[in-house]
Amino acid sequence: MVSQRGGKPQISRYIMRKIYALLIAVLSLIPQTLSAFEVGDLIYETRSGGGVKVTGVTENHGKHIVIPSEIVYDSNTYSVVEIYDICLGIDIIIESLTIPNSITKIGTAFVSSCKRLKDIFIYTTRVDQYYTKSGIQQDGKVTWKYHYAFAGMNDGVNIYAPSSVHSKINIGIPSTVKNTKFYSLDLYGDYDRMDTLFRYAIRGDCRII
Repeated sequence: MVSQRGGKPQISRYIMRKIYALLIAVLSLIPQTLSAFEVGDLIYETRSGGGVKVTGVTENHGKHIVIPSEIVYDSNTYSVVEIYDICLGIDIIIESLTIPNSITKIGTAFVSSCKRLKDIFIYTTRVDQYYTKSGIQQDGKVTWKYHYAFAGMNDGVNIYAPSSVHSKINIGIPSTVKNTKFYSLDLYGDYDRMDTLFRYAIRGDCRII
């Protein structure tokens, strides 16, 4: 109800309570962005476009990191779709990393200075770019920035991946990284069966390209 006081319309407390309740109801329907949370060996954050991204490793993580395609946190299931910039960098424990087929984006230098890293198992064929080049124009000059997914990676790392994406991955490895070897997982077509493929690669059953 609207009442008159001093010649000016006044909104009743009843109407104000109704408006407040309606605002609370609307806000409850808006998805909330979670801060960083941990599941297993990894730290995640939600993305505005849906799913979650890997942003780091937990304090007591293991030597062999397997990124899952899905995680469950606080009774919600999330697809793991992104590996963030430098998220595993400067680590002295990780020896192997497994990347599932759910991943669609890998950030810059995500394994930079991982001193013991020897093997990366990449099952995804859904990443469009492992390398980007962007220009910033200032005072009539263009400064180019180059972003390599594998910048700062150890020399001599073995990369196991479907042969269809070898050339795309290789573009994301800067020339300063030496002796990277590619192995094909094409003998086994089901890239989502990470446990089986992981064992095949470790045994050396994958053929070198």
